[in-house]
Amino acid sequence: MDIITKELPDHFERLELFPVNDIHLGDALSQEKKFHNFINMIQQEENRYLVLIGDLINNNLKTSVGSCYDDTMPPSQQKKEMRKMLEPVKDRILCMVSGNHEMRTKKEADQDVTEDIAEWLRVPYSEDKAILKLSFGKKPNGKRQVYIIYMVHGWTGGRKTGRALDNIEDLAKVVLADVYIAGHAHKRAAEKPTFFLPDLYNNKVRQIEQLFALSAGWLDYGGYAARGGMRPQVTGSSPIYLESRIKQAVALV
Repeated sequence: MDIITKELPDHFERLELFPVNDIHLGDALSQEKKFHNFINMIQQEENRYLVLIGDLINNNLKTSVGSCYDDTMPPSQQKKEMRKMLEPVKDRILCMVSGNHEMRTKKEADQDVTEDIAEWLRVPYSEDKAILKLSFGKKPNGKRQVYIIYMVHGWTGGRKTGRALDNIEDLAKVVLADVYIAGHAHKRAAEKPTFFLPDLYNNKVRQIEQLFALSAGWLDYGGYAARGGMRPQVTGSSPIYLESRIKQAVALV
């Protein structure tokens, strides 16, 4: 399992990390205008960065559960339009991970949509999951602050937010990280449990915080959510604040 490493400027006292997922470009309910405004907002501050974790396009095929005839544009155009939308912030994208909608063409025709977009934008890509090592700023001792972030698109979370958060917490059984990020459930939530880590060199026990963040989607209410009687959810990306002087990760939900 490879690690994607990114060294960001020393003068950053805080990094604002925005997970982006479930835009479903091509769906009639996709919030394209809101996403364009979001891209403009990212460019306004130099310490704002993105991680893209799947379902950027709707990518309905004839074999999909959803109808390809309902989409506002075909998958080939969805891919091109998403590339154009991301072009202005390509230097702010730290990595990309595929979602289940992009993997439809991977299964049907061995064409990975996310990988194509990542190659166009020259952004690091990982198909199923990504481990990201971020270093930036300076601690009081002069050393750079480091965070390990583990991200996946996500999987079935059920109707309740708590169930989706439980799924993310299970990722701690896979990789030891500071921050875990997933989407897919179209819900926004965060949890910050702790655990005790024995320090065998100093004969002490340290209490370690971990942040588990569930990132929201970009769809107006309607479609299968309305038909299934699901509650409307907040939409759009919200930041995860990573501090440099002290190790502290906070999700704004």
